[in-house]
Amino acid sequence: MDRRLLRQLAFAVACVAVPVIALLTTTWYLFDRSPVPRSKLSQVMPGMPQSQVRSLLGTPAGVWPDGTWIYAKKSSWPVVRVKFDGAGNVVSCVFDN
Repeated sequence: MDRRLLRQLAFAVACVAVPVIALLTTTWYLFDRSPVPRSKLSQVMPGMPQSQVRSLLGTPAGVWPDGTWIYAKKSSWPVVRVKFDGAGNVVSCVFDN
């Protein structure tokens, strides 16, 4: 093979490889993102009432039958579970990655 053909082949490989790597990196980033900012998540403390949690984290994506609030984003793996006691105060806040 002459040098010109090798350069064309290298260019063609780069034209395919660079977008594929960019796409995979973006997909991984979006798939592994937190549903709420971690700085806000660290502010959720045991004993905090539901109203404060809602103002801090926003409206949950879902509520389990036991009253646990679930924060999640579409096409994303991590979820945040906020469990409350009977009085509506935080018992635990778990970031499940």
